[in-house]
Amino acid sequence: MGRILLLKLLTAIIAAICLGISYMSPQASFGDSADASASLEVMQIRLYKYDKNSISNYHFGEPTLPAMMPQGTEIVINGLVNNQNHTGEHFDYITQVIDSEGYTRYIHVRYGVAVPIGRQIGIDSGVPVILDEVGTYIVKIFAWRHLDDNPVTLSAGAARSINVTE
Repeated sequence: MGRILLLKLLTAIIAAICLGISYMSPQASFGDSADASASLEVMQIRLYKYDKNSISNYHFGEPTLPAMMPQGTEIVINGLVNNQNHTGEHFDYITQVIDSEGYTRYIHVRYGVAVPIGRQIGIDSGVPVILDEVGTYIVKIFAWRHLDDNPVTLSAGAARSINVTE
C-alpha cells in the first residue's frame, strides 16, 4: 500500500514541476498537451534486452523485444527521433512507463540534439527498466524544450504497450 501511495505522490509532484499544474490524475502523462508544434517526431519505440556490456544507443543487429515478455525482464527503451526543422534542435527526451493502474513506474529525462531535416537519432532510456509486476505497461516517449523553465512540447510523442506475464 505504501508503494502505491508513493507512486501516486511521485506522479503528482513530477506533473506539478514539469507541467506547471497543481494536480494530475494518474492517467495523465507528459504527452497530453494539445499545443505540440511537431518540430520533432518520435517515430518509433524499440525495446531491447538489457546487457550491461552493450554500448548505449548502439543496437545494430540486436533483435527488438516482443510486446509480450516474462515478469522480471530488464529492458532498455530506445526511441527513434526525427527532426523536421532546417536547423539543429536541442531537446529534452522524456521516457515514461505507466503500469496497469495508470501510475508512472519509471520516468527519465535525457538531453539531446537532433540534426537538421529528416535525420534520425536513436536515444536510450537512462537506466534499464525492470518490469517486475504482471500486467500491461504503456511506454511513452516525448521531446520537449526548456523542461526546467517554461516547457514547450516539440512532439506529440509515441506510445507502445507491453504485456508482462508470469
